[in-house]
Amino acid sequence: MKQLALLLSLVNLILASPANPSPCGALGVMHVNASSLPSGVSLNDVRTCTEHPLRASPAGPDLQRRSCWYGAKSGCADGYCWKACDASESGKWCWTSAPRGQGYGPWMRCTLDEQCTQYMPCGLGKSCVTCGCSC
Repeated sequence: MKQLALLLSLVNLILASPANPSPCGALGVMHVNASSLPSGVSLNDVRTCTEHPLRASPAGPDLQRRSCWYGAKSGCADGYCWKACDASESGKWCWTSAPRGQGYGPWMRCTLDEQCTQYMPCGLGKSCVTCGCSC
């Protein structure tokens, strides 16, 4: 009987433990210093996770070796906005974030290319591999 009680206690402990203690998992939790944020951006404007959600997708590792893009100036890919971000038209592009966060905000979601513009900021973040303008 004691063994059964011990086993039940162990099962309850396992079931009560979160499967993933971090809300972001492999995407990493976004850490920022409020005093280093651009003027007009508050901590409430900052996204929860550092990396772009598509990094966690099966094609994710390719984001680090992303190809240059010479087509449209902005668009929607797999539910997220991107934009060409180099004035010299070198093919560099970035994932965009909500304007209110000036690069630190949530990643912009979309269903159509027309929902994404070149005026959206590129995602920013310390130690963020999927942030910034590159190819």
